[in-house]
This record gives sequence, structure tokens and C-alpha cells, in this order.
Amino acid sequence: MSGSDALGQTESNECKKKWKEKEVRSWLLETMGLPEGCCPKENAFPTINYRVAGYQGKHNPFPFDKYFGKSNTGGVGLVLVKIQDINDFGPQFRAIRFLRPHMEKLRGKIRFAVVEKSAKTLEMRQALKVGLNESLEAELILFSDLEGLGSRPVGNHFHGNSKKYRLTDLGEESVNAFFEGYYAGKLPTYWASLDEAGKGPKDGELVSWTFDEEVLRAPKKIGAFVAFFNNASAGCDECVRGREVWQSVQKEVRLTRQLRDRLRLYAFDQSRNEHGEQLVPGRLAQPLVMYYPPGTAAHRKKRRRVMHKMSEHFNKDSILEVINDLLEEEDEEGDDSAQEEL
Repeated sequence: MSGSDALGQTESNECKKKWKEKEVRSWLLETMGLPEGCCPKENAFPTINYRVAGYQGKHNPFPFDKYFGKSNTGGVGLVLVKIQDINDFGPQFRAIRFLRPHMEKLRGKIRFAVVEKSAKTLEMRQALKVGLNESLEAELILFSDLEGLGSRPVGNHFHGNSKKYRLTDLGEESVNAFFEGYYAGKLPTYWASLDEAGKGPKDGELVSWTFDEEVLRAPKKIGAFVAFFNNASAGCDECVRGREVWQSVQKEVRLTRQLRDRLRLYAFDQSRNEHGEQLVPGRLAQPLVMYYPPGTAAHRKKRRRVMHKMSEHFNKDSILEVINDLLEEEDEEGDDSAQEEL
């Protein structure tokens, strides 16, 4: 079998060499093996990859490396669908009905595939922190690039792929509006969370989807302290003790009227939740506290800061001392501003 017989018309004589069937199969599956100038790699990819049963009905694993491996220099679109029977294509067809025109438009840039929400794919979905909300029959997660996925290295302030977007309503109007926003570069980042599989955050805790609402868009007169933690398995042994300390501080603030009227204190587990706070390292050896002062969302973003003293001396008394000192400074600044206006 020749390369041209297997792969269509080619653009160089080197592509026309004799290929063994094993080499052709390897190239199609891994998109590797052709010299520069030969057939495009995307010839090996359909517009949408449906999930089908394998030989003798065997349930094959999702080909993760084919989509998230280094051979893919573009993006990935995962259509996550609840499928009871892998041989029933109805749920897959319904999910991509209105997506297909956009899939065609993005062919060669985004590789689209259906992923069944089942026990077979749970480990992969947990690794990506996507497709964990079982109440959704179908959803789309679009990675416009693959920063931090597969074997791609990331920096110390990487908290999740910032070019990742989500659509949970696959109706025609919602799909078209989503892609209009995507083409215009106006979609908000989807920060994924392992906690989406649960019942939501406990009181005093933040997760990916509540961070902006509770912190950046809080009432203008309320300031917010957020303590960021990693799991001990991620190297933050001090975070275990730190969580207990922070809970005691939160309780003290709730019991003190002059504090609870002006502040909110939150805990954020960044081992389980992605976020966009670039002042926080991705790996922490100890808890780190950020302060978001009262004001608009824009003001909070501009004036937010790392509370170094609080983070370095992470005990209840020291933390409360820093909190009271900060509030006194804000009162003095407010008095000075009032005098200037007079």
C-alpha cells in the first residue's frame, strides 16, 4: 500500500514512498510520521469523533493522547454526554446537532470529540476537572489551546487553562451566541472545579464558580480576606494546621460585630479549584492570604494584595492583630479623604 493510496494526494515525492499498513495505522491514530509538506495531520480526524463500541462490543478508553498529546498544536472541544448504552447514538447526535456548523468552521483548529459521562471516563474527567455535574445531560468544554495539559510545562502561577470555555445549554440559540462570543474573543474563562460533583461549598468556603461573585462583586462596603490552601499531597503540610487556624479566625470575626459588619473571610482550596488570581503561586508550602479591599470589582482587582505578615505568622492572634491594624488604617485614610473634600 502506498502513502498516496492510503492518504490521498500528497505534495512531495517523499510522501509517495511505500508504507506498510502498520505505519499508515500509526500515522492515522497518532498523527505522526509524515515529513513536512505532506498531507495535513487533520486528515486523520473527523469533524466530530463519536464514541463507539470496539471489537466484539469492547468499551475502548477515550484516546486522551490523540487529543491532548503534543501532536495536537490546536485546541480541543469535548462534548460531554450522559450515555447509558454506548451503542445508542441518539444522545450523541442530539448533543451535537447545533454544534456541527461551528465544528466544520473550526476544523483543523479544534479537535472535537464526544466523551461519555460514565465510570469509564471518570478518572480522565477528574484529571481535567470537567464533566462532573451529573445533573447536566450534555455540555461543551472548549479548550482554544492546551496550555498546561498533557505533558505541557506550566509556570508556578498557573491555576488552570485560562482559554477554556463552557456551554451547558446546547440549544440552537445558545450555541450560536456562544460561538459568536468565541469568535469575537469575548467569552469568560471557565475555571473548573472538582467540587462541582458535590453539593456546593460550605459556609466560609469558596469554589471556582463562586469566587468572583463573593469576592470581586461583594457589597462595596465589605472587604474580603481569602486564604488559599493546597492539599498536603501537593506539598503543603502546613495547610493542614492552617485550615484549623483560619476556621478559628473566621469564627472570631463572625462573633465580633465591628468585624463582621466590614469583612468576609473565605477559605479556597486551589488543589481542587481553578482560579485566575495570578498573585498566588500554584504550589504553596503554607497558607497564603489575599486581601480585596472594599469598592467596585475594578477597585478590588487594582488594590488587592498579598498579606505577607499574616501568611508568615499564621496563628489566630497574629492574624486578628493584622486585621484590626488594617481596618484602623482604612479608617484613617477615610478621615483624611473626608478632610480633603472639606
